[in-house]
Amino acid sequence: KSREEAEEEEKTVVAVSASSRALEMSNMITEEYLVDDEEYEDIKLDVEDECNKTGRVVSLEIPRSGDGKGKIFVMFETSEGAQKTLESLSGKHFGGRTVVVNFFSEEKYVSKTWGGL
Repeated sequence: KSREEAEEEEKTVVAVSASSRALEMSNMITEEYLVDDEEYEDIKLDVEDECNKTGRVVSLEIPRSGDGKGKIFVMFETSEGAQKTLESLSGKHFGGRTVVVNFFSEEKYVSKTWGGL
């Protein structure tokens, strides 16, 4: 594959990502949130409330085991809502940790395929 082809492919991936309605958030929660049912439900509500400030949340998933464990996946009504939320929450501090937010594949979100790229 030529360098030009590789660069073009990379641009396509970025363009697709930026139009996604789904986000992946990491470094936001700890193991205790996943183990305790009450903490788990509380954090889901807290994150949903926070995300709804910048875009309408359609659904939210926090895998408790397997691929994606400890990450938060959010599907928004629009890609603009996802973009605003990414800009709003990236780098924020949550429980002493710096939050990392990335676009996530809508297809993988729908199929609950949390691992990989």
